[in-house]
Amino acid sequence: TSSLWISEGLTTYGADLVVARAGLCNTTEFLSLLSGNITSLQNSPGRLKQTLAQASLDVWTSGTSGVGRDTQNLVSYYVKGPVVGFLLDAKIQRATAGKKSLDDVMRLAYKRYGGKRGFTPEQFRRAAEEVAGIDLREAFRQWLDSTEELDYTKALDWFGLRFAEDAQPAKAWQLAVRADASAQQKSRLQKWLGQPNS
Repeated sequence: TSSLWISEGLTTYGADLVVARAGLCNTTEFLSLLSGNITSLQNSPGRLKQTLAQASLDVWTSGTSGVGRDTQNLVSYYVKGPVVGFLLDAKIQRATAGKKSLDDVMRLAYKRYGGKRGFTPEQFRRAAEEVAGIDLREAFRQWLDSTEELDYTKALDWFGLRFAEDAQPAKAWQLAVRADASAQQKSRLQKWLGQPNS
C-alpha cells in the first residue's frame, strides 16, 4: 500500500491531538510535538528525493518499517505523515469555515472502510473531498506524489500560528501562537485542541 501515511502518519497526528484534547498537554506542548515532526522533515534532505507514497511502498522491500531510515535520501511517513495530516486538517477546516475537520474524514472512512474491507488511496481522497466539499486532487498530488516543498502558509494563518524567527535549523521550524493572532484565530486554535474558550 502507498497509504501508510494514513495508517501510521495520520494516527500519529491524531494521537498527539488526543493528548491535547484530554488536557494532558497544553498548547505550547502540543505545538512542540507538531514542530518536532516539521523540524525533522524540513531538515531531512530525503524529503526532496522521495515522495510520501514512495516511502510507504519502499517499506515492503527495505525492511525498515519507516524507522531509522536514510534521511539523506529517504523520507519517513512517521514524520511527513503527521505533517500532511496537519495541512489536510487545516485545509478541510478552511474549506468548511470550521464546520468540519479531519476528525469527520476519519469517522467517515472508518464507517465505510473499517474491518476487513480496507480502502484504496482514491477512496480515502474521495472521502476527504466529500467532507471538505472541494477537489483535493492537486493537494494530494503535491503532498503524496511529489517532492515539492510543503506550503504551511494557509494552515498557519487559519490557526494564528507562526514559525519562530531563529537562524538555528533545530529551532527555525518551532511553532508558536502569533502575538497579533485575532480572536477568531485563537478560537479556531482552542477548538482544534479541544480547549475551552478563554
